[in-house]
Amino acid sequence: MRFEMRREVCLLKVHIVLFLLIFAGVCPLVCDAQGVVPDIPDSMRKVIFFDDFEDNRNEWPVESDHARLEIKNGRYTIDRSEKTGIYTVSYGDFDFRGEFSVECKMRKVEGDNRSIWYGIVWGRQSEADYSNFLVNPSGKFSLAIQMQNDYLPALDWTLNAAIEGNNKFNVLRVERRGVLFDVLDHRSNEKGRFTYYFSINGTLVQYFETWPEVPGDEIAFRLSENAKVEVDYIKITVP
Repeated sequence: MRFEMRREVCLLKVHIVLFLLIFAGVCPLVCDAQGVVPDIPDSMRKVIFFDDFEDNRNEWPVESDHARLEIKNGRYTIDRSEKTGIYTVSYGDFDFRGEFSVECKMRKVEGDNRSIWYGIVWGRQSEADYSNFLVNPSGKFSLAIQMQNDYLPALDWTLNAAIEGNNKFNVLRVERRGVLFDVLDHRSNEKGRFTYYFSINGTLVQYFETWPEVPGDEIAFRLSENAKVEVDYIKITVP
């Protein structure tokens, strides 16, 4: 009981702090995408996980009572075209406490462009705790954190020209970088501080100077009801 009360108090404090900062004219999370220095290119990063779905060697779920799942011809198909409710396919045992990037290439195969959406999840512990990066085929994206079953939008649905519409593929990428500072002309990471960068098809669309710690170690694909999507690949890298 005490633990539950402490969790509720902590979550209430988060809401109060966010409200006060926004009321004061300061946005604690959202920054524009200008003037960001490119990070280490992927050619120089270590790939800790990659799947292009040429087979199911990584043992993704292919059976479910809630969706039709199939790995075939280099694609992971998640079919909810005749189902209601949100659906998540999760996988893995990854450490999201340091610097990392998660990138995947997905597209809608079936569904109404105006209403359906799909995207990636990282730091998933359960359906009560995770972060997600979603896109809509009509050209919008959104970002949010689910904390103790409370869904907190970090950025509501926003139009962006980088998004490929209709049934075209979109490459979604979330990158967590350590904050750099200069000490006697040498650049070092400031311990414990990270910035999040979000890209679509190679274009930076948003970054956040702070982001709540995610408790889980799973990645996932998430999609709305009445949608069918294909995943071409997913990749996780570290510096």
